[in-house]
Amino acid sequence: MGTHNSSRQRNSNSTTTGYVTINPTSDLIKCTQPFRVEGRTTWYVKISVRSSRTERWRHLKRSTGVLIGSTASKKAARIAAIQMLANFQVEHDPTASRKLSTFLAAYIQECEARNLSKQYLTQVRAAATALLKAIDGGTLLTHIKVSTLRSFFNSVRSASVALSYYRCLHAAFARAVVDGDLDHNPFVRADKRALKERLNPRPRGIMRPEQIFAIHAAMPRGTYLDRLSASLMLVLFGEGVRRSEACFLKVEDFDTGTMRVSIRPKPEYRLKNRASAATIPLTSPAERAFRDQLQNRDQHPNESVRTSAWLFCNERGEHYHPDSITKAVLKRVRSVCESLGLKIDGMDLHSFRHSTPQNLVEGGINPALVSRMIRHSSLQTTLSTYHKNSDSSVPMDPIIDRMRTWDLQRLHISSLLRFVFVEDGSSSEFMIEVKSNVRRANGNRSMRSLYSLLGFDTSSPRSGGWPHATN
Repeated sequence: MGTHNSSRQRNSNSTTTGYVTINPTSDLIKCTQPFRVEGRTTWYVKISVRSSRTERWRHLKRSTGVLIGSTASKKAARIAAIQMLANFQVEHDPTASRKLSTFLAAYIQECEARNLSKQYLTQVRAAATALLKAIDGGTLLTHIKVSTLRSFFNSVRSASVALSYYRCLHAAFARAVVDGDLDHNPFVRADKRALKERLNPRPRGIMRPEQIFAIHAAMPRGTYLDRLSASLMLVLFGEGVRRSEACFLKVEDFDTGTMRVSIRPKPEYRLKNRASAATIPLTSPAERAFRDQLQNRDQHPNESVRTSAWLFCNERGEHYHPDSITKAVLKRVRSVCESLGLKIDGMDLHSFRHSTPQNLVEGGINPALVSRMIRHSSLQTTLSTYHKNSDSSVPMDPIIDRMRTWDLQRLHISSLLRFVFVEDGSSSEFMIEVKSNVRRANGNRSMRSLYSLLGFDTSSPRSGGWPHATN
């Protein structure tokens, strides 16, 4: 009988070797690491379920369905065990978090209900699809590891796409934290800096005005779409509008009497931010493009085009989708650039908008005015993106000369005050006023710096110091 018990104990030890709980996120459900069972060809796990009513544990041995083979098979068995654990938690643990696929589907529906831009919704859907390919949709949110997310981002070839995925998924999981599905956002620990280091910014395709006008003059004019493409690229440059904004411009938005263009949200289109809505001047290139497009519409045989409210409408009288019009215009622009021998790195349809502020700043226009024209959300965006290309070659002698002038002014004022305080006894009232100002300046750092520049000792009277001229 002792031999039988020892044999049973030995079999039990061989079965439970390496029992480490996988992702212990629940107090009611536990799962072991995959293990071998004698006489079986697949990996097994033991799942323990505790009754919330009786507090008793029920132990279940389940096959993962993964055949025993190489080291990769054990890794696959571990993934299967995590899915089994997720299913048991959903069924038996009311406090379990949602599955990844369920959460992402609900988040996308929430984004659609918030009427976000189509571009952002496209990015969210792409990020969710890519993450579900890397991580099984049945995985619980609490089972997602930071190391898995890092591997996911490293597998994305394009660094810009990886950053787009990071922003969308970071916002999604932040929502999960608010909803109580997670205690913390795992994307906070995913190394965003490493993603940025991978990113090599693409050239913005800045073009000079003479290049843009040369491209416009060489654009084909054979069809309605040819003429529309030539007018559209000139409006993008002349007004500095985004391609999506240009697609939803109406004829009534242009006022040639006051030379103004109104950029406003439409029921069919939502602007990027609040600053995007504005009334801006109608420039001469944009006015020319506006009149050309009106003439192009009037020549069309379809009445729906001639009477359409949209300035850049298709041949059914409807507005263009930004992606479809981008392909049509870029195809013609690149063909013209090739025939003219122009090689512009990184040029796309948005390059016409980029070229507007860059050329204005190069021409000496105040960046604050440029920011209002381009409708950036802040002046900092304009200053950090557009600057004079010749600034790097300008010598720093003006800075040195200006600093020397400031220093000479300080010495002059200091010597003048010393003469007033020390040598002129009739200036006692003025001296008393300056003393009181310096005493008040003891609690103001900027004022102390100013009086120190003028040569005063601003030490506190309590420490025995008294305001007086030091030079």
